[in-house]
Amino acid sequence: MTKTVLIATVLFGLTGVLSAAEKSGSPQKRWDAERREADEEAQQEDKLTLDQKAKVTKVLNGILTIQGDLDDGNPEVVGALTCTDDQKIYLLKLESKDVIKMLQRNDTKKITLSGHLRNSGKYLVVTGMVEHQPGPPRIARRSLGGI
Repeated sequence: MTKTVLIATVLFGLTGVLSAAEKSGSPQKRWDAERREADEEAQQEDKLTLDQKAKVTKVLNGILTIQGDLDDGNPEVVGALTCTDDQKIYLLKLESKDVIKMLQRNDTKKITLSGHLRNSGKYLVVTGMVEHQPGPPRIARRSLGGI
């Protein structure tokens, strides 16, 4: 419960910082500029060989939060990932709409996402997901007594 409250607090703080910093221009203009920048990054990535593309793909572990009104209501942003390694927060966009159902099932859970970073690491374009499965049940072993 406390992790959920902490994540919500951090996300609301992040949206407040982003909205205060971006008040100078309309959100739609900023989104268009970011979309153009992301398209340029994607075109540069398309020119890479298969081995180089594998190095560009990031695999991040963290806690997922699905929330649609992040980033001033940007319709492309579906949620955020708070990384457990470095506590960075990445806003999530989807490469295909099929991934959203898997993400919604794992809201506020620890997951591993793979994807491409866009706009200087602000966004993670999600290409795949690995759910963390619980380990095998622990078998209680009884003591051997006096043997």
